Order: sequence, then structure tokens, then C-alpha cells
Amino acid sequence: MRINILIDWLERAAQIPQRGTCKRKDEMSSQAEHQQPAPKKPRLVFTDLQRRTLQAIFKETKRPSKEMQVTIARQLGLEPTTVGNFFMNARRRSMDKWKDEDPKNPGVDEDQLSPSLGLSSRQANDVL
Repeated sequence: MRINILIDWLERAAQIPQRGTCKRKDEMSSQAEHQQPAPKKPRLVFTDLQRRTLQAIFKETKRPSKEMQVTIARQLGLEPTTVGNFFMNARRRSMDKWKDEDPKNPGVDEDQLSPSLGLSSRQANDVL
């Protein structure tokens, strides 16, 4: 149900005139082009609307289906692979953030691991 609401919101947002379309950064100078045989593809920068929309959808669903990704891409004027990469990167970043949270408050206690694994506290540390 929430996904349908987000898709409706996406369709309405697509009707709002955007300040500009997504653009690739042009950081290469003419000298750099002559030095490198195959220049790198410039990095894609999302517009504010695209970024906010993708983040809002990510809050609701971490793994949208391929059909939903195609719909999102069509509405935002992006490639489906770009949308898929956004969600893959967002999941990775959310895991990194989860791992970097308060080191004083670990998610798993050693004493909780030992009985279920049949390991002593020292062995549990060696495994982890």
C-alpha cells in the first residue's frame, strides 16, 4: 500500500517543473584528455528532486522490485541501472552507518553468543 502512495507521489512530482536535469560533472580539462587514452565517464549528480525522491522510497523499501525500479527511473528521467545502483549503494551505506554507531553499545553481547554456540567467552572472541 505504501509503495502505491510513493508511486503516486512520484507521478505528481514528475509534473513539477524541475530546475534542471541531472548532469554529469565535467572535471576533465583538455590537457587531461590528451594524456589519458580512455577518459573516465563523468560522475552522475542527482537533482534535488531525484535525490529526495530516491531517499524517500529507500526509507519505505530497501529492495524495490525491478518493475518498481523501472517505474522510478522513468518518472525521474534516469536509467534503470542508475536507480538499481542507488539502492545498492544506499543499502551498503546504511550497513556502514549501522556498523559505525556507538562502539560502547555493541549490537551483540559476548555472553549471548557463548551459550548458543557452545563456546566459551574467549572462543567467541576468537571467532568474531
